[in-house]
Amino acid sequence: MVGRLWKVTEASESGSRWRLIGGNHPIFVTRWESANRRVWTLVPLDSPVGSPRCSVVVSLQGVIGMSRTLIDAFFTVTDEERQIGYAIQGGRVARWDWNGDKALDTDAALLSRRWPRLPESFTEGFDATLTTPSDNPWTWVFRDERCLRLNPLDGTVAEVATISARFPGLPAVFTAGLDASLPGPIANQVYLFRGDRCALYDLRASNLIAVGSLADTWSGLAAKAPEFVAGISAATVNPKSGLCYLFRGGKYTRGTLATGVIDLAASAVDNTSWVGLMPAFARGHVIVPGVDSYSVDLETHNVTRPNWGGGWRRRRVEVSPDGRYIHVLGWEENHRDWHCHDMATGQEVGNSGQYSFMRTQRMTFSPEGGRAYFVRSGQSSLCAVGLNPPRLLSEISIWNPVDPPNPTTGTNADAESDSGLPVPDDWWDKPAPVVLSPDARRVYAGWGTDNGQAVVSEVDLDEQVMRQPFTLPGPGPIADLAISADGRLLHVALPGGVCALDLLTGQIVLQGVLPACTAMALTPDKRELWCLPTASNTGVLVTDPVSHRIVRRIPIGGRGGLGTPSGLAFSHFGTYAYTTHESSRTVAVIDAGCYRKIASIVLPYAGPDSSLVFTPY
Repeated sequence: MVGRLWKVTEASESGSRWRLIGGNHPIFVTRWESANRRVWTLVPLDSPVGSPRCSVVVSLQGVIGMSRTLIDAFFTVTDEERQIGYAIQGGRVARWDWNGDKALDTDAALLSRRWPRLPESFTEGFDATLTTPSDNPWTWVFRDERCLRLNPLDGTVAEVATISARFPGLPAVFTAGLDASLPGPIANQVYLFRGDRCALYDLRASNLIAVGSLADTWSGLAAKAPEFVAGISAATVNPKSGLCYLFRGGKYTRGTLATGVIDLAASAVDNTSWVGLMPAFARGHVIVPGVDSYSVDLETHNVTRPNWGGGWRRRRVEVSPDGRYIHVLGWEENHRDWHCHDMATGQEVGNSGQYSFMRTQRMTFSPEGGRAYFVRSGQSSLCAVGLNPPRLLSEISIWNPVDPPNPTTGTNADAESDSGLPVPDDWWDKPAPVVLSPDARRVYAGWGTDNGQAVVSEVDLDEQVMRQPFTLPGPGPIADLAISADGRLLHVALPGGVCALDLLTGQIVLQGVLPACTAMALTPDKRELWCLPTASNTGVLVTDPVSHRIVRRIPIGGRGGLGTPSGLAFSHFGTYAYTTHESSRTVAVIDAGCYRKIASIVLPYAGPDSSLVFTPY
């Protein structure tokens, strides 16, 4: 129930305890798990021992919406000069920068991956957390009746115990599980929250000081946020300002920790009040172009068709680094157009009718997303474009390494070639891949000559010239490019297989290990190279980017079959990967940590030319 609403199917019996805050009263939810369903026993918090219990079975397939609780736990540690918050929702965590008042992560990470040493039961979610100034960064983590200490900076776990053992003297309702906690008004004191009650506890003396209602303990709470007096789901403090924040459902309120006075009316937890935090927790969408573009809601699995133009055209999509802007590219000869859409507002922000130079087949972006680089359709040149609004900054030949750009027009695209290479072929139906070096100073563009030779050009963005072309083994077209984290190795997908080019020496250092692939991408941490073979029924290949050795093969087809994937994208933190399965017309959702398909979402259409991107919006 934490993080989901479930469809009730039948009655049954109980198991171990779970917790939910919602409706008019906080309730326990007792859970038992079998292969495909859970049994939940609901017990009112204020009910006496032996009260009747309501048990229900829920299908794991019966998700019908989001939980009303957006933040389950929230704690803050000080790391040198930085105050870093950790917001927990279900089994995921996103970091918060108190100095910049914005989320540090664009995609929440699984607790099990952020802190691999956590006991398994704690990886499903935290009930409450507590960091005191004297123990910073060590943090108490509470789940059900158990607790432990966690150092979130290095992942160390210690002192796993029960709440009753570590906090003697607490009433039984608190030792059964906490909802939230905060440092107290003075050293060694802490606030512990349960339902509509709040306990003040002395850590040094291991002694209960007082228990009272939330309304009595926190002055102004009943006036500013009356619904909060029934209970909260999380609380945290900004160590720099001394302000504390209480969360309930989809709202929060604020007060001063030292005085215990609440001064802010209950407000929505949204992307204005907590910039980037909700998008980090949102499951987001996968955008898939086909006959038309499709937007796949990863939370509900609903598939919609945005009005982004297109009709019966072959299209690609690209996405800005922050996932906010979707670029829809038409690449048929008669429909080379561009549309850009703001996923935060749902509005189109530009198209090629307004900006005629925005006609391309593939794009790459500067790290902050302020610039785009692409090979312009109809020109043998690389365009550098400023975005928001689009403006052409320079246009650089990708086949002439000698002539500098014209100081007036900013282009050398029409210069005669001195490279000794044949003239580039006009491969309209083969989008030209481009990739930016990690230091953002060079772009590598893949293209082909009129005699079929595959070439990658190195373009110097500072000097605005093409430095050198790299002739590749065998013919093109080049399907995809990927560059290593140090900028030394360029992986190139060719019809004859994937090769690796040493950009320092110009030598091919890997060849013949991997098959021909339609797409490939390095994981966000650059530790793995994922490839989609051209051959049918070969699944997704996970390879070592240093040796090209295949370390995993992930089936995405029905009934465990390998399937034929098309298009590849990762969530920002790399928690999940997404690809389309052509024959079954589905988007396959892959858990990138355990290399397993965890969901298939049916599409109205998915063809062999489909690309896809992930956006957290």
